[in-house]
Amino acid sequence: MGSILFLLYWMVTIPFLLIGNGVLWVLGYEVTNDYSTVAEEIVANNGNPRDCFDINFFSNVMGPTVGSVRSSCVYKYAEMTKSPSVCELLMPSEYGFSCIGSTTESSNCFLKNDRSVRWNNHGGEATLTECILRHDLPLEGIQCCSISKVANLHGFDDCSSLSQNQDLYEECLSQLALKKGRVETCSPIVGTGSRVACQLRAKYKSALRNLPVPLDPENVKQLLPAL
Repeated sequence: MGSILFLLYWMVTIPFLLIGNGVLWVLGYEVTNDYSTVAEEIVANNGNPRDCFDINFFSNVMGPTVGSVRSSCVYKYAEMTKSPSVCELLMPSEYGFSCIGSTTESSNCFLKNDRSVRWNNHGGEATLTECILRHDLPLEGIQCCSISKVANLHGFDDCSSLSQNQDLYEECLSQLALKKGRVETCSPIVGTGSRVACQLRAKYKSALRNLPVPLDPENVKQLLPAL
């Protein structure tokens, strides 16, 4: 009985999808779920990333939704062109934040949601407590710990100690802007793409559901094991 119902379902569904998609094609929509090819064509033709929203098709329960394919197309376009501004089409969402990350070069400092920080291609790592208490870390560790403290602690809002290293200084400003939710903090960032990425992160901060809440420094030792 089940196999008969399954066969009847597809006997009805397939003609419906073919006719429906044919109508959409006549109306000028991009009838496909191949978001990557569409994005590549838009880039090759110097098109507008909003053209991704011309994708439309009749889907079934076993396939992707129109919305997900459109979003993936925008993401792919932004990734290919290294244009973080395009990611605003996906905001506010965590997918939009992921899109921004795909358009920017990764910093030497990698901050994790557990408040630890890694550096030197993950060759070094320190918890927030270690960043506060240890004095024997290598220079890279000290620098990345400075960014971690700016990102994770109340009252640590100064990136000037990193001003001689432009990449780390801008990463610190980006983390400070995100912590405070202040777009203007991004102004000193030189690279247009990096500055836009910083501004978007600050502007849509509320879309990050798992963003760690800044701590009071005196409470850190109570939350994490002391050395």
